[in-house]
Amino acid sequence: MGLNIAEVISDTWHTPGGRGAIIIIMILVTVIIVMAAEIRRQLDRMRRQVGDIEERDATIHNLQTSIALSQIKPHFLYNALNTIYVLCGKDLQKGRQAISDLSDYLRINIGSIDSKLPIPFEKEMEHVKKYLSIEKLRFPEEFTVSYVTPVTDFMLPALTIQP
Repeated sequence: MGLNIAEVISDTWHTPGGRGAIIIIMILVTVIIVMAAEIRRQLDRMRRQVGDIEERDATIHNLQTSIALSQIKPHFLYNALNTIYVLCGKDLQKGRQAISDLSDYLRINIGSIDSKLPIPFEKEMEHVKKYLSIEKLRFPEEFTVSYVTPVTDFMLPALTIQP
């Protein structure tokens, strides 16, 4: 014995106030269907917007990577590699140290790509010191570096001090 909706509606229709109740129920069902369709449309729109935002974020990240990598001057890289090559033939230990310094310099440069927050001054100076240690290998007699930094306890954006 199942519930026959047609009979329930027919019985309700013929009772006092039944027509009004059925009309109200039909209006409510219609409103719910319309609202559900609107919610689905809004969700689809939001999903598209999230996809667009993710795509823009990926594009921004790629551009930031390109900018950071382009900041590594090709001449510096060429000269550093050439200096390391010559050093390895003369003094293997200095050549290894130069490779380590260049690797650290590049790692810091590439690692700074995603840095949105300020970094400690000391960390930025470490980057500068790696760069200068490589340059000093190229010009040992002509290159003197001294650091006068009485205040070092502050933050700054990554790659602010570019040699």
